[in-house]
Amino acid sequence: MGLEQSENQRLPEVRHNIYEDGNVQSLEFKTTEGKDATIGVIRGAGNWDFGKASRREEITITSGGITGPEPKNRFYRAGDTLIFEKGDKIQFKTSGPVSYICVYSD
Repeated sequence: MGLEQSENQRLPEVRHNIYEDGNVQSLEFKTTEGKDATIGVIRGAGNWDFGKASRREEITITSGGITGPEPKNRFYRAGDTLIFEKGDKIQFKTSGPVSYICVYSD
């Protein structure tokens, strides 16, 4: 059973992002509050560098875990949230598959 759409109703747009040779993938959407967000997966172990945050990013781990960012190198597990402020380097390590939700704000 699929979603039915009336002539006056428009479903929200979802964009599929693929990074790091397909090892990181996310779906980009708007939350009900109108904020930009992504739900994503990191398919395995690695050292990840996503450059600098262009705006505030709140990343909540939903499964698996990550270590970082420098200099603290704290381990974040499911339910934990990392916050990267605008200009922060987004770098961390994974030892296996991870899923997350990221909410962006200005």
